[in-house]
Amino acid sequence: MVLPCTHKFCLHCLGICIRQNAAGEVICPTCDSVHKVPIEWEKVWRYQAMNTVSQCFEPKQSVQIKRAINFVEDSYYRFGNSPQRIKINSVQEVENTRLRAKFERCKITLSDAHVVTLLHGTKAQFAAGIASEGFLIPTSFNRNPDNDAEGELKFGKAVYFAHGKKATEYGKNILVLTDCLLGKVQETNKSELKLTPEIVHKRGYHTIHYENMMEGPVNQEWAIFRKEQCLPVFIIDYEFIDANDVIESALVEQIKGMNYFSPDYVLLEQALFGTDNQCKAVLKFVGDLGHTSPRHSTMIIRALLSRTESIRMNSLLNHQNETIRILFLRALWLSGRDDAQLQSFLYQYIGPNALIESLISGYNDVSWRACGVLANMAAFIPGIRPVLTTKHAIARFKALLIEGVSFQDRLSILTVVNLMANIGCTEYIAMNKEKDIQEYLNETLMDHPDEEIQEAANRFFCNLIGKGIVTPDWQRAGYQVVALAPDLD
Repeated sequence: MVLPCTHKFCLHCLGICIRQNAAGEVICPTCDSVHKVPIEWEKVWRYQAMNTVSQCFEPKQSVQIKRAINFVEDSYYRFGNSPQRIKINSVQEVENTRLRAKFERCKITLSDAHVVTLLHGTKAQFAAGIASEGFLIPTSFNRNPDNDAEGELKFGKAVYFAHGKKATEYGKNILVLTDCLLGKVQETNKSELKLTPEIVHKRGYHTIHYENMMEGPVNQEWAIFRKEQCLPVFIIDYEFIDANDVIESALVEQIKGMNYFSPDYVLLEQALFGTDNQCKAVLKFVGDLGHTSPRHSTMIIRALLSRTESIRMNSLLNHQNETIRILFLRALWLSGRDDAQLQSFLYQYIGPNALIESLISGYNDVSWRACGVLANMAAFIPGIRPVLTTKHAIARFKALLIEGVSFQDRLSILTVVNLMANIGCTEYIAMNKEKDIQEYLNETLMDHPDEEIQEAANRFFCNLIGKGIVTPDWQRAGYQVVALAPDLD
């Protein structure tokens, strides 16, 4: 079905929404538009779908529009096969002389005026604004300003562009095909989460290009810090078709409305390895339950893991879609944080190696979420602590800690320090050798104004001094040898 705002809605889910709304109205889940329900809504909105598509495609497709469609499809499948297919519903050409004039003036000011065509993912409610006013530099560091569960933008406040597969991670069902002036480009293989245009321009760059060989070319993206460098050319409405030839939104809506007292595990497992958005819906569902009903979150994630081969589940930690990796780590972090049995199960099922790979990722938002999962495991499982004292792991702890302190990121600081303290309660000999970390903690955190951060640093040193043994004085002071990662959200 297609609503008057042109957004798709599953027939079954739409029927439920209509029956539950006594006012005879329905709210579009994509853009929140409110529509009066016609008497013969099934007939009216079903035929409107055909009319809407015909308005876009029946007039002779211009050569430019055909090229835009080919560009998106080629870009989407360029770096390998996908369990989902992209279906182009409509293409709207943007003709804005004012934006083009700004783009041409910007071209004159850049020493490198080479134009590259890339894709930007967004939501339908923002498409008209981009077409009329151009792109906006975001005011939030979060990938999704309405939901911080998806993590932070890789290079802070910038406009992000990528090839097809990566671009669809952002927004929902809308791509903007854009001509981009890159200017002077900083090449990097690791993220910097808190950048602003002022910081990047002061360095002498206009764009940051990220490509990490461990993650492959599919995850490369360009962060542009000046909106005049970006000229929207086409607005493309698309949707995904899953492996069962079903429009992905039908399954997503079922998951959103699922009763967690009696979850449908067959449906959850199907979605977990379906399209990217179906997978994200499952992981959000489980992660959110970690707050609202931890017992059910623990039950569901254990059941899902038990039903699936570990090698298949671990593939989520190496998923091409970084949002899926972030949401999976979030679900692991928030499920059974203080449940020793679940932490033991996660340790045996997932093992430390896959989490350590996430720890040393070039994307810091993935890295410190892996720290959180490892911190909870290390609070209960002594066997995981020795493997976290390797040179690469220690170097990553230090890098994350320094970045957390420099940007006053309380959550990141507590996560890393609690993990190192948990390691130190049995691996005090190895941690005692890390003098640079000890010096850094002593200089920056021992007198920190945040009491919880100060306590975490004290715990680290007390574990090294006491060799994991709590003295009577420390017991009377309420001291504990280990600590969980802080509540993520």
